[in-house]
Amino acid sequence: MVHRAASRYRPGYLDLPLLASTLPARCRVGLLHPGGTVHCHLGMEVRLYLDTLHGAQCIYAHTRSDVPGTVRPHRDRRRLMASGKKSKATPKGGGNNRKAPTQKKFPVFTVVVVGIVVLGLAVLVLARQSSRPEPFNIDSEVKIVGTPLPPFPSDKTPDTAMGLPAPQVSGTSLDGEPISIGADGKPKVIIFVAHWCPHCQKEVPIVQKWINENGKPEGVELYGVVTGNDEGKPNYPPNNWLRREGWTAPTLIDSKNQQVANAFGLSGFPFWAIVDSQGKIVLRQSGEITAEQLPQLFMLAKQPAQAAPIADPNLSSDAKAPQPAG
Repeated sequence: MVHRAASRYRPGYLDLPLLASTLPARCRVGLLHPGGTVHCHLGMEVRLYLDTLHGAQCIYAHTRSDVPGTVRPHRDRRRLMASGKKSKATPKGGGNNRKAPTQKKFPVFTVVVVGIVVLGLAVLVLARQSSRPEPFNIDSEVKIVGTPLPPFPSDKTPDTAMGLPAPQVSGTSLDGEPISIGADGKPKVIIFVAHWCPHCQKEVPIVQKWINENGKPEGVELYGVVTGNDEGKPNYPPNNWLRREGWTAPTLIDSKNQQVANAFGLSGFPFWAIVDSQGKIVLRQSGEITAEQLPQLFMLAKQPAQAAPIADPNLSSDAKAPQPAG
């Protein structure tokens, strides 16, 4: 039983011309219909049932109109009539037509897809950065202290540089940091390489693989010198080449006119210089060194300077080193 219609006005009777004008067409008297209204005097006197088709309905109250003999529908009723929307039906038996809130499922698939996309973009960015050529200072300045060594003999005549003090050199490393190769009381093995030299491109991975498998020789330092740098030749710049090979030895950048290479008497690539703890030349060698011969080089560095050829004197050598201009 509806006792009172919701209204902001005081309950009272409405002056209606016909009762039928307030009811929807083709309906049963006494039933509630979607968006229908209940007049105060009807609501207090007539038992109203829930319509089995539409279920429980919201009851609106008509208000008095400014025109005698008419009524003004409730504002929510007017909005409903203008939009043409209907109330949703509920199952038989009435009850609240609101659905119980459902718990939203966590979007696992979406999160996984987004994560894969982000990871792929990150890998792509890192790959582009790693493949991007790093700056290389081809006009690197070097400082040389000491007397240059005589040129390495092209034939098998004795090397006159044996026992002579090795030049002390300093400059910039591949990382852009200061580097020095001098008489500091430690034996040294120095390898000179050129980025365009096919023998050097073969030698570098052999040496690095041996270092990775056997570790750095105890008591002996390994240095590299990149020389013969030329922007117009293949495999430039040398810093990117050595980085791709995983080269770990500290490496000095020679000047454009190859001052360091000339100071050590270099005649071809690759070129080796073995220096003892006193800073004197133990051995110079031009050409490739096999992995089996590498331990001998490091052992020779620990011995006093003297002529000591390595096991295989017939070593392959590259083309002669280019002579500096002037």
